[in-house]
Amino acid sequence: MFKLLEEQKERYNKEIEIINESNAEKDKKQKEAIKASQDKLKEIERQFDVKIEQLEGLKEQELQEMVKEYEDNPEELARRIAEILDAQLVER
Repeated sequence: MFKLLEEQKERYNKEIEIINESNAEKDKKQKEAIKASQDKLKEIERQFDVKIEQLEGLKEQELQEMVKEYEDNPEELARRIAEILDAQLVER
């Protein structure tokens, strides 16, 4: 009888060990997935920042070209900027 209880206790301890190992592996994989997601998000944010900077540079260049184009006609310049900004031009 005692031997049977010892064997049952040993099987129980092995099952507990297997469950603990499984949980530890699951936690490790989950942490790795979270880190990979965070790394990917950082890369996307970095790329987005670069594209915004490029876009801002292009917009600034376009604006400078527009100012040169309409330097003799400030009313037309104001109208074009209002169009771009989707704003209403208020005539004086």
